[in-house]
Amino acid sequence: MVIPVSSLQSGLSALLAQADQPATVSNLRRLSGGGSREAWAFNAVTDAGPERELILMRYPAEGLIDGDADHEFAILQTVHGANIASPEPLWLDADGTHLGRPGFVMSREPGVADIRGVSDSDLTGLDQQLVDTLVTLHAIPVEIQQHQPFLSELARWETRLSEQTILEHPALVVIARWLRENVPDCPQPSIVHGDFRYGNVLHVDAVLSCVLDWELAHIGDPLEDIAWAFRPFRRSFAPRIPLSQFVALYERSAGCTVDRDALNYFRIFSEYKSAVIYLSGLESLMRGGSMILARPLQLVPYSLYQAALWLDELGIEC
Repeated sequence: MVIPVSSLQSGLSALLAQADQPATVSNLRRLSGGGSREAWAFNAVTDAGPERELILMRYPAEGLIDGDADHEFAILQTVHGANIASPEPLWLDADGTHLGRPGFVMSREPGVADIRGVSDSDLTGLDQQLVDTLVTLHAIPVEIQQHQPFLSELARWETRLSEQTILEHPALVVIARWLRENVPDCPQPSIVHGDFRYGNVLHVDAVLSCVLDWELAHIGDPLEDIAWAFRPFRRSFAPRIPLSQFVALYERSAGCTVDRDALNYFRIFSEYKSAVIYLSGLESLMRGGSMILARPLQLVPYSLYQAALWLDELGIEC
């Protein structure tokens, strides 16, 4: 659904008024990027204080992933309340009554996502901050009593794959079967960010200021976040230190031992998940989604190749 900027601005005003925060909304503008949600910056002046620059996250009808504004808003409430550097969730329009589509308003935090030009020594410091952030995130208490919390996450992507009609690739079927038959036990389930990497992290002068994009967050195995951050085709968004060093820092900070076999499992899952996401994006493109969804077309075969390569290197028979 395309909504005029003027209507969206009026919707924002109505949303804030309903939340007993009547405000004058101005300077609404669409931010670039994003295949799963629309990001809009705007200014608001309320009776409660000075002008604030805020962010509207709005879920499109067709996106790269199936999103849930209510879920992401709740996750942000939890992590922001646990002192994770993250936007403050402010107002939710779960059913799109005011915004035309589900969405929410959050604070706009300082910093930039671009790490080009950051010195090697500063990048090493940022890598350590990534480790510390993950350790803090994964230590937030969760209420779950099972050794394989990842099963529900795997089922999510299996369902998503079954819903797309772009490509029926036998490798996806074989990899999915192996993943389901070999789910590792999880000693400590945690909140998992789901898309943790440079590009979703803001920094101010090489000091981490905010972790963005929580739409894929869920309860699962913390090793998912480590594996996802080091996907080969996302090298430019990965920590600059080697994976082995990142894991060693994580172990030291968290006071745990990372199961290397489990980590290899989640590296293979990351490629499977990537392939499903991009296939789903192409399906959404065919249904009228933004052309931004066509950008990762070439990454589907790459992800499948990488998963198959690791299975072969590990001597795993599917």
